[in-house]
Amino acid sequence: MASTSVPPTPQEWTVLSMMEWATAYFTSKQVDQPRLSIEWLLADVLGMPRLQLYLHFDRPLTNAERDSLRDGVKARATHKPLQYITGSTSFMGLEIQLNEHVLIPRPETEELVEYALSRWTISMQDPVVLDVGSGSGCIALAVKAALPDATVHGIELSEEALVVSQRNSEALELPVQWHHGSLAEPALSEPWSKSQSIDWLLSNPPYIHPEEASSMHPQVKEYEPSQALFTDDPVGLYQNLWTLASSVLKPEGVLGFECNPLTIREVLDVGTRLGFEGEIVADIQGHERFIFAHRSH
Repeated sequence: MASTSVPPTPQEWTVLSMMEWATAYFTSKQVDQPRLSIEWLLADVLGMPRLQLYLHFDRPLTNAERDSLRDGVKARATHKPLQYITGSTSFMGLEIQLNEHVLIPRPETEELVEYALSRWTISMQDPVVLDVGSGSGCIALAVKAALPDATVHGIELSEEALVVSQRNSEALELPVQWHHGSLAEPALSEPWSKSQSIDWLLSNPPYIHPEEASSMHPQVKEYEPSQALFTDDPVGLYQNLWTLASSVLKPEGVLGFECNPLTIREVLDVGTRLGFEGEIVADIQGHERFIFAHRSH
């Protein structure tokens, strides 16, 4: 049996036999969640929801399906993230296209958007929203999907990532205005150059210090874009965000940041010094993850 791919044998490979073989193979390669990995790959190749696999255990795989699956198994054995292999992931019910130029959206970022929507739409039905560091565009697109009459802007430094966000916007038929911009230059041009024009500012910026990389899973640090993960100055980066918020938020505007639990209190202190009043909110795992704030009055 070959050690680097689905083994060629005369036997008829079924969904169940492939699932069992690949689970053992991934386990031998110390792949995270081996059973889930092959389920995800099989579901993608067969074009069916993952749970439906259990209704088709005896279904034989065609040669074309086996060939397609072989590539996915080989890639997953190197710890390549499943989302990059299949080219998409789900975010708040939206199918988000991905590649190696964008960060894979996390459940915590869904929490950021869900909290903003549940908390802020009471007072602002059709907000002007600015998503800073858009990546795949998941935050901006989820807001637009939930609030069709909102005006949504997304800023992203990486031109490759902007291509992905624009592609997602078109595929989902969710119009968002995308812009190329840098957090290092918060005096941005484009429509928000007009002072106090934004109702909501949301951001999930790079917030991991490079020294933390040694404790991270290989599929994260070896495959996801480093500029979307790491920054040498996590607190200083958020200072740029607070400065931007000071310029563009309307008097009653609000902001929400996803943060590193290790530095979140320092980040909030910066905002307080710059005239904001905010609170820290824990994620579902109990980690201090989010800052929600408004101008001090």
